[in-house]
Amino acid sequence: MSDQISVVFPYSDVSRDDEARAREWKVALMMIASVRLAMPKARIVQLTDDGFTAGLPVDHIHRRKFDSPNWVPWMYAGLAQFGGKVLFLDSDVIVQRDLAPMFMTGADVTLTSRGPKTVEGRQMPFLIGVVATKTPEFWLEASRRVAAMEDRDDRDWWGSQVVLFDMWMDQKHGSLPWKIAAVDASIHNYVPQHENDAPKDKWVLHYKGPKRKPWMLKKWSHLMSEKVAA
Repeated sequence: MSDQISVVFPYSDVSRDDEARAREWKVALMMIASVRLAMPKARIVQLTDDGFTAGLPVDHIHRRKFDSPNWVPWMYAGLAQFGGKVLFLDSDVIVQRDLAPMFMTGADVTLTSRGPKTVEGRQMPFLIGVVATKTPEFWLEASRRVAAMEDRDDRDWWGSQVVLFDMWMDQKHGSLPWKIAAVDASIHNYVPQHENDAPKDKWVLHYKGPKRKPWMLKKWSHLMSEKVAA
């Protein structure tokens, strides 16, 4: 197995208007630039639809037909097409240090835990956005489970986190073949609380949610001048 890490992030314009498309494009460019600086040997892959979305300056553009309204199963099934060491990232993160140690936990899958968290009755202790995996089958099982969820909101959004908790509990009871570990989200997947909240000791800064995107664009605008092309 190659030691090279594939950094795979989902990025598609299929449901964005022009204004959102321009904003998210800049956000993704900043993420890519941060990965280039922190992990220069990593292979960066854009997971996207089969033609509508333009390609970003990455090492590989992986296109899959997007013929379903269910974003999460599509995304997870796409991640399952990559073997070896795969680091799943959201496009709205800034990587501040090499994330290779996340593959040294002794587990097949390493999640980031923020502790007990319930959203609209759903258990979501694991913050999606930074996940290290060594087995494609994990993503296939996650995709299958989310696709079977009855609530469309779960298939489009909430299910991405709900399924991680469900699979965590299943492996605790010995009903999954993979070992799943967790590291502290406050270090490995830190969510800034205000515009200037960007501690250098955090491995990843995650600008999740609409209010944080302007913070990211302002704070990290200098990365736009960094070399992001392969």
